[in-house]
Amino acid sequence: MQDYQFQMLAIVLYMVAMLFIGWYAFKRTSNLKEYMLGGRGLGPIQCHQLNVTFNGK
Repeated sequence: MQDYQFQMLAIVLYMVAMLFIGWYAFKRTSNLKEYMLGGRGLGPIQCHQLNVTFNGK
């Protein structure tokens, strides 16, 4: 298999996996708002990690 074909296969598999994870998470929630907010189930440590990731502080 050529490098180009391997790279395209990896990208397609990654996209399929991300779509499946999103679909699975959406099915576990009751509505779109809960899905977008993660069910408000994040604890203080996860909130801090997200803050550091996006704000860099």
